[in-house]
Amino acid sequence: MLCFLQIAGEITSKVDLDYEELVRLGLTTTTVKIRAFDGREYSPYRDLVITVTDQNEPPTFNQGRYAIETVEGAVWGFKITVKL
Repeated sequence: MLCFLQIAGEITSKVDLDYEELVRLGLTTTTVKIRAFDGREYSPYRDLVITVTDQNEPPTFNQGRYAIETVEGAVWGFKITVKL
């Protein structure tokens, strides 16, 4: 699932990550063992902890229009019902 670009020193994901799904599965943090090679010898292994954090992405909608019902004079924060 992770890809390491050795020359750039970057770790990227091979797939799009869904933070909410990772939370549900308990997979927001992982530890991998890494070591450096200077051309002659390897360094000792070290732990690299990778934590996925949430990002506020724009909402997605499954249809172009929605119908809602509310009461006249409803105040801000009043819960509404969406009819799909």
